[in-house]
Amino acid sequence: MANPSDQPFGGGAPPQSSGSPFPQRDGMPPRPGFGAGPSKPPELSGQQVVIKITSSRGFDGNQILTTLGKKLGTQNYNFSQSNQTATFNLSFAGPFQDVVKAIDFGTIDATDEATRTITVTIP
Repeated sequence: MANPSDQPFGGGAPPQSSGSPFPQRDGMPPRPGFGAGPSKPPELSGQQVVIKITSSRGFDGNQILTTLGKKLGTQNYNFSQSNQTATFNLSFAGPFQDVVKAIDFGTIDATDEATRTITVTIP
């Protein structure tokens, strides 16, 4: 075999047995987010309430959800926001109407207790 320094870019790394282009850590697979492929957000536990928001202006989804979580006694949530729309997923096993009553940041357009979904418009 030729001297690795004679190879382009100083030769190659030894082949990986896992098929991963990232090195193993003491025989362990790569850490999530570091060559392990795409990852999804953590799953929420328990019952969920979905809050769908639209607005004609921008809004701070993180601030709204943090405040709502404090009112309901939970900080187990996630959300996605794009421009003037957002979807909040809130883990809350309590009565659905408690969430409805806690919403004070817009106008509630619709509620569906069967699917635990609330639609809100922020003016």
